[in-house]
Amino acid sequence: PKIISGFDTNFKFNFDYKRHTSNTTKNHDVTPILLKEFDHLWYLIAKISKKDYITIFALDRISNFKLTNQVKESVLDFDSEKYFNHVFGIAVPDGEVEEVILEFQSWRGRYLLSSPIHKSQKLLEKKKDTMLFSLKVIPFHELNSKILSYGDSVKVIAPESLRLKIQSVLNETLKNY
Repeated sequence: PKIISGFDTNFKFNFDYKRHTSNTTKNHDVTPILLKEFDHLWYLIAKISKKDYITIFALDRISNFKLTNQVKESVLDFDSEKYFNHVFGIAVPDGEVEEVILEFQSWRGRYLLSSPIHKSQKLLEKKKDTMLFSLKVIPFHELNSKILSYGDSVKVIAPESLRLKIQSVLNETLKNY
């Protein structure tokens, strides 16, 4: 609630943040840009003071939040639609946009027709037992997780690098059983 009401001010935010990959907490002064939801979690998109790039903070890992008396920096050149355009999830990875082609069993494909997994999703082909969809995204672990969540009702057709990555994860997973 404090973070939300902080957007109505002209001041920077200050908070402690602990990444999942770290045991230490780091303090940040940021200019807030927007809040974004993905997979039932909320994230603060912000510019860290004296840095030239945008950073994403999970709200559930923010502590000791307070408004500062420092005026927000101008972030006029940030276009959230463009920034997240080819992203599946919340992270914006380095890499090239690729056409991802997924083949779904028809029953699962019908769900994707009514609830697309990405705004670039297009139905390429509809057969009796399968549906072929394309997405224009930068492949990254959030997309991998989504694909894996469909179990045996999906097959990665392209790109080959993503197909091999999913295959490798599945082979490693089998070693646990």
